[in-house]
Amino acid sequence: MRSSKIRSITIAMVMICCLFAAACSAGEGESSPKTSAPVTEEQQTSPEQTTAATTAEAAGTTQEPAQTEAAAPDDWRAKYEALPAGLQEALIPTEVDSKDDFLAMSCKTLEGGEWSGAELAGRDLTVIDCWMTWCGPCREEMPTLQKVSLELPENIRLMGICFDGEAETDVCRTIVTQCGVTYPVLLGDDVSGSPFNLGNYTQGVPTLLFVGPDGHCFARFVGRPLTPEIEEKDALNIIINLALEKLKGE
Repeated sequence: MRSSKIRSITIAMVMICCLFAAACSAGEGESSPKTSAPVTEEQQTSPEQTTAATTAEAAGTTQEPAQTEAAAPDDWRAKYEALPAGLQEALIPTEVDSKDDFLAMSCKTLEGGEWSGAELAGRDLTVIDCWMTWCGPCREEMPTLQKVSLELPENIRLMGICFDGEAETDVCRTIVTQCGVTYPVLLGDDVSGSPFNLGNYTQGVPTLLFVGPDGHCFARFVGRPLTPEIEEKDALNIIINLALEKLKGE
């Protein structure tokens, strides 16, 4: 009789444990997190996109195609006036007292034709880049001069003359091609800068000569304008505009 009661109590306890375990399992199933729906390809964002978006948001701007419009003509003045006084002075072309008539000049072109100085008469200002084939700074400056030439107004002409061009025509042509130069390049026939003794107007190469519509060289700039305060392209643009003001007496 006693053993029968013990057996009944044991069975009851086993049933209670089973019911308790089932209840715990059901509770865990309800509290477990649900699996998120898969992210579609349209919703995915790459790390690069996230970085770009964050950078644009931090700068308060949106990414837009690069602008190709040329800077306003008077921008050079603002950039010039923002420079230290000593650098402003260094960018002013030096005056030249020219007695020669550049309108009478004639020489060969790199393409093999003949060039006449009479072409200068139709320009408010002509900028002549004097250089030589062995001159490293001359070659390094030419790609920047090319960019400047494309932005000059129609009344200003940029051209080059290679002082040793006739003796080193192939080298001259290679340099011009490598630098992407499209403005006219003339060939000198000796190291003094002939024809027309252009070497008399330089103190080394590279040198920019500035010639007015009357055919006289009135100013020059010797060397490359390289400073950490301003880009070379902007410096060259300032120099040309300062020469134009000097020509007009402003």
